[in-house]
Amino acid sequence: LHGFGGCNQINGTFAFKKNQVVVGQLMHTLMACINQGVEDKFLKHLNGQTMDYEIGDNQLRMWNDAGSLTFKKGD
Repeated sequence: LHGFGGCNQINGTFAFKKNQVVVGQLMHTLMACINQGVEDKFLKHLNGQTMDYEIGDNQLRMWNDAGSLTFKKGD
């Protein structure tokens, strides 16, 4: 897993297990940014979580009891 959270680079592992995605511990750079709170919430919802998922309409939706995340395909 590799991405950009809006401020920091994010790296980690993930695996599919039946109808779930299991996200491992994430590593990220430690840049100080104005909207750090948004990125921190994003990482909290993703880091070390096992989530149900569905793919459709150019979106990936992942959820568990802690909340949900929706990723949309970019241009």
